[in-house]
Parts: sequence; structure tokens; C-alpha cells
Amino acid sequence: MIIDAVKKSHVPVEYVVFADEGHGFSKKKNQAEANAKIFQFQDKYLMPVGSAMRK
Repeated sequence: MIIDAVKKSHVPVEYVVFADEGHGFSKKKNQAEANAKIFQFQDKYLMPVGSAMRK
């Protein structure tokens, strides 16, 4: 329901499901992948345009 509400508000959203996990992460590999995706999303949508931090 949250994902649908965010999409209806025209806010960028990326939803990733790890089939071998429950709520949260128990596997380091999945945690690392999720963190990488979070950082990519933040860089894409939250980093100011023209920032020296952008690649």
C-alpha cells in the first residue's frame, strides 16, 4: 500500500524484494546489495545538481 501511495504521488520509488529474506536482512550479501541500491537512489534523487560529490 505504501509503494502504491508513493507512486500515485509521482514520487520516485524503487522497490526491491530479496526472495530469500524476511523482514530485514540476515544475509550480508543482501544487506550489501540493499545498501548499494540505497546509496545509488540517494545520489540520483537527493544529491544537488552540480555537486562536487556527483560522479
